[in-house]
Amino acid sequence: MANELLLLIGRLALASSAAIAVVLALRPLLRNRLGAVHAYAAWLAVPATMAAVLLPPLAIAPPQLAAVLIDLGGASAQPVKDAAPSSGALAQWLLLAWAAGTGLMAGHFFSSHWHYVRSLGRLAPAGDAWVAEHDGAGPLLLGLWRQRVVLPRDFATRFSADEQVLILAHERLHAARGDPAANALLAVLQCCFWFNPLVHIAAPRFRLDQELACDSTVMAAHPGSARVYASAMMKSQLDDATLSASCHWQSHHPLKERIMNLQHFPHAPSRRLAGRVAIGLLVVAGASAALVARADTAAAHTAKGGRYDVGMTLTALGTTSHPRLLVREGEIFKVSKGSDAEQWDGEFLLTAHSVGKVMMKSKVTLNGQPMGEQSMLMDAGTQASMNVSSDDGKLQFALVMTAKPVPDATSPK
Repeated sequence: MANELLLLIGRLALASSAAIAVVLALRPLLRNRLGAVHAYAAWLAVPATMAAVLLPPLAIAPPQLAAVLIDLGGASAQPVKDAAPSSGALAQWLLLAWAAGTGLMAGHFFSSHWHYVRSLGRLAPAGDAWVAEHDGAGPLLLGLWRQRVVLPRDFATRFSADEQVLILAHERLHAARGDPAANALLAVLQCCFWFNPLVHIAAPRFRLDQELACDSTVMAAHPGSARVYASAMMKSQLDDATLSASCHWQSHHPLKERIMNLQHFPHAPSRRLAGRVAIGLLVVAGASAALVARADTAAAHTAKGGRYDVGMTLTALGTTSHPRLLVREGEIFKVSKGSDAEQWDGEFLLTAHSVGKVMMKSKVTLNGQPMGEQSMLMDAGTQASMNVSSDDGKLQFALVMTAKPVPDATSPK
């Protein structure tokens, strides 16, 4: 279990790193050619690529099923107790270190968020917004589920009427686009992949692209307001707080870059359409690359897997059988027993675990209904045993299994 989880974390880290690297390389070109909105949308390639890692492989060389008739009793399986407890010690320690780092990073985000919210003081309602007790708080959109536009106490006196309209439009656009949820997802990625420097390099650039995209959309809805918009930015106080589920009107983002972005005029409809197509292709390409990579890995694993002589001694319902099969690593083999009234089926998958050890995964069904799944960690060539029974104790099943590696040029004797 620990090994499988670490493998999944590693795959997700590699997929996210590849996607982030591509987006970081393309974002200046996308912003100049297609605009800030599409440069921000390009970040969708990162979660799309990671999601593809969680899907089944696109294509795998079909496993061969080796079927034999045996006496197979059925029951919900119980874990094997004779597996070496120290075999996964390193994986468990690595998993513990990952969990500790994730917890520390999550604690940092939570603490920063809690202290900042406390610093706002009491929030007084002002129409559909809220006013903080202090002058330096906000403007910002705060919250993930219960979103609130928080304004500084001197909002009405510091900003002109036109500036107030643009600031409120900016924050409401963040809410309409779901940007706080995107920021929260970014925080989750930073927590889970705290060991990956690319994630932390990408985080401030993602937030900057988010603000530039929001600025561009507001400017498109309020043409001719660039000077007023820039004036409002200049009047805002610098706020270094970084909150996972918030959107700051003016925080640590480069002010000069945001003001320069205001000079870009809205693109023609044809350019916007080209931008949507380009971003769609980028997202699909990232997800497809992850699926193809997984398919190639799975196919190579199946093709290169060694062969094993698997011997079983099965005792069920007072009878014993001794099936023996030649199977390849990564190849499903199936055993069954019974009739239409009572049909037992078992599927097994053998994989190499470490030097001298193999992992045997099993799935047992009765009349198509799952009765139990489990994994047995076995020393190659050494017997491993399992005893299971049904919930009512009437159906008993005992298995003794060995798996011996054999050269590809020979068959078991």
